[in-house]
Amino acid sequence: YCPEKERPSPLDVLISMSDENSENGDDNGGLRPGAPQAEDHMSKRALKSFVAFSTQMKDFRDKAFEMKVDELLFHIIETMNLMDHFDAISKSKAEFEERRENVQELRQAAKKYATSGNALLRDSSLNDIFDSDSALANFLDDVALVSDVAEANEGEEASGDRLVVNLMTIHASKGTEFDCVFVVGVEEGTLPCTPALQEGENSLQLDEEKRLCYVAMTRAKTQLILTWRREVTVFSGWSSSGPKTISKTRSRFLNALVSKKIQRQGTRKETKKESEPSGYLFGF
Repeated sequence: YCPEKERPSPLDVLISMSDENSENGDDNGGLRPGAPQAEDHMSKRALKSFVAFSTQMKDFRDKAFEMKVDELLFHIIETMNLMDHFDAISKSKAEFEERRENVQELRQAAKKYATSGNALLRDSSLNDIFDSDSALANFLDDVALVSDVAEANEGEEASGDRLVVNLMTIHASKGTEFDCVFVVGVEEGTLPCTPALQEGENSLQLDEEKRLCYVAMTRAKTQLILTWRREVTVFSGWSSSGPKTISKTRSRFLNALVSKKIQRQGTRKETKKESEPSGYLFGF
């Protein structure tokens, strides 16, 4: 990874340590033969930390050939004490809970690959083990669904009439408009969120949630689809029994819209205007 007579960067050292044919703890920090001495460009303390980290990464890679994706993910979380790290860096209990729930949702997503065999495949014909159609490679492809709105808009302009879907939070949608908008999770505990509900009626937090709902709805030019879930998967600790499902109720914001629509239908026949957002979907 580092050509002869060129100064290796810390990344060069780490990549070389991660090579299957290299041995951690040798005199050159795992660099390939012919590369400059790592200790000439790194302190012994830094090199020692690199060796420990590389050893851990190699352990994870070895376990990937033996474990399923969800088992490997749990092993990594536990080995690296990820929950303790989140607890240490979180500024509030709510921030920690959000981080923890994100990790647990990731674990839940990994369970879809429980029947796909071990995380990685042993295939000597591959230069890169992630090039294979392994369960881990497919899982990483699935979780990398982060869409950059600006890039998507550029792609839409370049491709003419090609259909483009943008996935974003309500906060990220401010200042944008789309022909069709789906607002998902419009149930009590999501929109409005649980902390706002705990503050009670007429609280600033609940008013802010109402404003966010309005922001989401007004992103739509032509069609607006609001959905809510009758059942939601939640996570309670790290037990082997896994997550549980709880019942949910429709958001008070959506109830207000439904009530208003029923009142209008009771007084006169509904007439659809092209300029009005349409297409309400109440649950699935």
